[in-house]
Amino acid sequence: MPQFLVQEIAKKNGLDLVAAPYRGSAPMVTDMLGNQIAAGVGSVPDFIENHKAGKIRVVAVMGTQRQAAMPDVPTFAELGLSGFEEVPYYGVFAPAGTPKATLDKLSVAIQKAVALPGVKDKLTAMGLTVGFMSSEQLAARERAYGQVWAKIIRDSGFQPQ
Repeated sequence: MPQFLVQEIAKKNGLDLVAAPYRGSAPMVTDMLGNQIAAGVGSVPDFIENHKAGKIRVVAVMGTQRQAAMPDVPTFAELGLSGFEEVPYYGVFAPAGTPKATLDKLSVAIQKAVALPGVKDKLTAMGLTVGFMSSEQLAARERAYGQVWAKIIRDSGFQPQ
């Protein structure tokens, strides 16, 4: 995703940017802290501690709202860059054919767990937006996310190898 995000930002702003692939966010953040690279793209948890410490400046976040853990950081839309409203998400999935009763029990347990103040507060502090979606809502979210990123990838000219 970072490569396509960099390409989108470059295209929308007429910039000549090159996405350098990294084997994970830790080496990228290390290179940013060492002034080896000027910028990087990653998830909020990758940057939040260094942002809070003033070592890295997070310029913008994806989504329609600012992150609760970094209310000082604007969204891309606030900076005039549309098309970055769909944010990555986490979900819990089960194998096809799992009995509905089992799925219902799991769903109730997850809903209770993410509502616990300690769990919600810890995840929010890590830069995650915490909430519960039913399986139907998660499926719709997955379809919407897939459609947005499929278009970005298609429009980039990417050719699978």
